[in-house]
Order: sequence, then structure tokens, then C-alpha cells
Amino acid sequence: MSKILNISEAASIAVHGIILVARSDKLVNVNYIAELTASSRHHVA
Repeated sequence: MSKILNISEAASIAVHGIILVARSDKLVNVNYIAELTASSRHHVA
């Protein structure tokens, strides 16, 4: 089965980070996003 959308890992991390920030009622930091996305905090930053 082919992919519907082909994006880089960096773009995927960015999109997930944006969604986490948008859905949060409080401030969200890089460490929190990195933990939830199972990514390096350096990649998230």
C-alpha cells in the first residue's frame, strides 16, 4: 500500500509538536513534546 502523504521525520515531529501545543491549556516545553513524541529534544527544538 502506498503512502498518502510522504513527509520527512522532522516535518512529522513539527506537526505533532504543533498539535500538542494547540491542544494544551498550559505552556508546553521542548522536553514535554520530546517525551510524548519519543524524539530527541534537539530534534524538537
